[in-house]
Amino acid sequence: MGLPADLVTLLMVCDGTVDASALDRDPDEHDPGLFLAQHHLLPLEEIAQVRGSGGTTDQYWGSWVPFAVTDYSLPPWGGLAIDAEGRLATFSQDGGEPPSAPLTYPGHGSLSEFLGTVAEALTQGTGPLMAEATPGIHRGALVWGPLPGDGAPWTPAHPEHGSTD
Repeated sequence: MGLPADLVTLLMVCDGTVDASALDRDPDEHDPGLFLAQHHLLPLEEIAQVRGSGGTTDQYWGSWVPFAVTDYSLPPWGGLAIDAEGRLATFSQDGGEPPSAPLTYPGHGSLSEFLGTVAEALTQGTGPLMAEATPGIHRGALVWGPLPGDGAPWTPAHPEHGSTD
């Protein structure tokens, strides 16, 4: 199975994200690797692992390819998948649910559109993702917040959206 062109382009720029502080991080602390609006970009090797984890790859996934998860250190995974036409869907292996129908809400029609909404939120502080979370900096990494609880300094990319510093 070939990968959609938009995903190939993205993986050529960045073959996944990893949490460099994972070994030192308290499991209840916010994860600084979730730069794709609360999702990790999976490296190509991890895409193959997630896609093949159920043993019934073609029956479960069909034409969908998982490319981003909320936490790839803890299966079962859930996150975003892309199909051969470049459409996005959510998936959750927790309940054995394959990818849903293609997403239709603003900013999620395709991978290109989704990356455009991430860029809009980062550079302008506007767009559909801003309703879910605000991009900011925590421990030198891009993290969508604000972060819950005390003791988690977070500075928004756009000051009008508040801070927990």
